[in-house]
Amino acid sequence: MEDLDERLSGVSSCNCELDARIACFCIENYEIAAYNSLLVLAEAGGFQDPERVLKQNLSEEEAMANWLKET
Repeated sequence: MEDLDERLSGVSSCNCELDARIACFCIENYEIAAYNSLLVLAEAGGFQDPERVLKQNLSEEEAMANWLKET
């Protein structure tokens, strides 16, 4: 019986890790969408100052999403 418990605990931890990765990937894509929206609004409103920072943040979020996808 102990062997079965060990195997089930391994499955559970794998599922939790997978769930966490999926959640992180979803959050990163939400942030990517938010930065893209802010860039569109900044352009439409003629705000040039925040564009550099928004693009930098967008790039970082895209890199993290790609890293999560590859690992």
